[in-house]
Amino acid sequence: MEKQVVGKSRAAFLSGRSRPLEFRVQQLKALRTMIAERESEIATALKQDLNKSQYAASLFELIGLEGEISLAVDRLAEWAEPRPVEKTLLTITDQVFIQPQPLGVVLIIGAWNYPWALTIQPLIGAIAAGNAAVVKPSELSEHSSRLLQELLPLYLDQVTSSSPFVSKTQELLRQRFDHIFYTGSSSVGKLVMEAAARHLTPVTLELGGKSPCYIHKDSDITIACRRITWGKFSNCGQTCIAPDYILCERSIQDRVVEEISHTLQEFYGDDPMTSPEYGRIISQRHFSRVMALLEGCTVALGGNNDQSQRYIAPTVLTDVAPDAKVMQEEIFGPLLPIVTVSGVDEAIRFINKREKPLALYVFSSSNRVIKRMLEETWSGGGDGERCDDALHTQLPAVWRRHSGMGRYHGRHTFDQLSHLRGCLVRSLALEGLNEARYPPLSPARLRKARYFLQKRLCSCATVTCLHIIRIASSPPPQALYSVLLYYRFDCTSGVISAIIIIITITITIINIIIIIITITITITIIITITIIITIITIITIITIITITITIIPIIIITITITITIITITIIIITITIIIITIIIITITIIITITIITIIITIIITITTIITITIITITTTTITIITITITITIITITTITITTITTITIITITIIITIITITITTITITTITIIIITITITTTTITITTITIITIIITITIIIINPHNPPSLFPKRRNAGVTITPGN
Repeated sequence: MEKQVVGKSRAAFLSGRSRPLEFRVQQLKALRTMIAERESEIATALKQDLNKSQYAASLFELIGLEGEISLAVDRLAEWAEPRPVEKTLLTITDQVFIQPQPLGVVLIIGAWNYPWALTIQPLIGAIAAGNAAVVKPSELSEHSSRLLQELLPLYLDQVTSSSPFVSKTQELLRQRFDHIFYTGSSSVGKLVMEAAARHLTPVTLELGGKSPCYIHKDSDITIACRRITWGKFSNCGQTCIAPDYILCERSIQDRVVEEISHTLQEFYGDDPMTSPEYGRIISQRHFSRVMALLEGCTVALGGNNDQSQRYIAPTVLTDVAPDAKVMQEEIFGPLLPIVTVSGVDEAIRFINKREKPLALYVFSSSNRVIKRMLEETWSGGGDGERCDDALHTQLPAVWRRHSGMGRYHGRHTFDQLSHLRGCLVRSLALEGLNEARYPPLSPARLRKARYFLQKRLCSCATVTCLHIIRIASSPPPQALYSVLLYYRFDCTSGVISAIIIIITITITIINIIIIIITITITITIIITITIIITIITIITIITIITITITIIPIIIITITITITIITITIIIITITIIIITIIIITITIIITITIITIIITIIITITTIITITIITITTTTITIITITITITIITITTITITTITTITIITITIIITIITITITTITITTITIIIITITITTTTITITTITIITIIITITIIIINPHNPPSLFPKRRNAGVTITPGN
């Protein structure tokens, strides 16, 4: 069965289903959904296995898992992308990077003390890295393992992310995996590593060890004991990073016991056995093992037990001898020995004489003491003034020798379960650089190979090819600082190299200045053109308004004159009609008087005269009116035509002036920009050509004559700074 499980998982991995990032994210989100939806069932299983309360189940198991999943989902794209690496002179034109790739099929063997956290955390990393996984939970946490077996296939892809559970660990270890992740005891860890060695399979072992806790006399003992009590007796002492024993001076031992007693009463009440927050030992076998460790020890606090309930009260042991049975193996239970030492020096010696622990805890108000402990001891992790390593998901869980090997948490799990593949993509160009390695070899080719393969420009131990590449590509202030601070000008090639660097920096500065000047001139010209066009527009508008204001009175005057002329004409016509009427009346009177004497004879003559007179007057009047109207029309037409012509001429003149000024301005601007561009381009090309020629001459001199000529400058180095080859 085990062989079939592994074969099915390997076939699934080779199909490529687990590699796309979208699939990995989907599986991680499904895992998070499982935790959220089945939280109550998980808490019930943990209560049955270890008597964990619902709140303890969330705090120690589920919250951390949700954080790990969220971190992986948010950062997976960043973790999986190619990682650039530093280049050398030989690879400066190549693509050099590290590509994370899935390992293949990963075996995850979980632990019973935190059956969900210590099984699913590695699974999160395996999924994120694109692997297929075979999960083997601990059979000791029976209820959690059974529930885990039921839930995972419901939420995860059964083929690519998890496989059916197997019960025989030894048979499973005979199969070939690409990585084995084991959490458990050191004795089983050795068997796992031995089985992995048959296939040269890499392993990650989270084992354990006796994690010391040093309390310095200047520490706040109340706070120290509160944190130690929480870290030690949570989960009934069955935590791999729990403080295994206390080191302190004899003068504060009683105070430590007293403070631990107060804290235990605060946490678990008068009787921890009835407290819902206090756990139980996982099995009868482990209960008997822990109780056997009390042999030959003085119990200062606790010691009560009930085998039927697998209950052991929180117990503190005082004046424990270094060779006592309880000090020979990891306790992994609620027993806390106190070993007295004379001070920090003896504590450091005591720790270093034993196997490297998984964790180390230091409580002191002196940074000097904490620093000494961290620098002069060895452990998987170190913690000053705290006892809560497990809550820091960004810190890697690291193990050394007896406590295990490898690291995980967050990105560290991803890297641990990935193959970090080094990639070099080289162009087929610049083949001339490779001639130094092709036969037939010669002294000249050997010198060329030495130049490119070693990081030195000469036999001087401080000036290297890599330094030049770094500094030449750095910002000018940083590059100049590096030249002045770190370089020794004690050989010709070193001096020339420094000169090349300074020239490069100078060119960079000159180019920046030229670009700034060009941008400034261009902006100035654009602003000037804008101002000129604005002024011309304003003048045009003012002119048109002025002309309009001037023409309107002329038109009004013309209309007024025309009306006056028409009025005068009407008056003249009226006067003429009145005069004619008077003449007619006078003539009528004369005729009337004359009629008396000449009635018949002159009637015809008078009628004829009157008719002729009326006709003459009428003709004259009509002629006068016609002449007046004609003169008026001619005057109005002349004024109108003159006004329209004048406005048209003025408008055309303004438009021509605007067009002329605009064309002249644009032409001058274009010519100026072209001249500036030609000047900048010519200057840049000239400076770059001089630099390239200088570099070629320098490299040629160094290749032809690699030996040190007499020093041009006395040796000098920055006080307190020594640069070694390859730095």
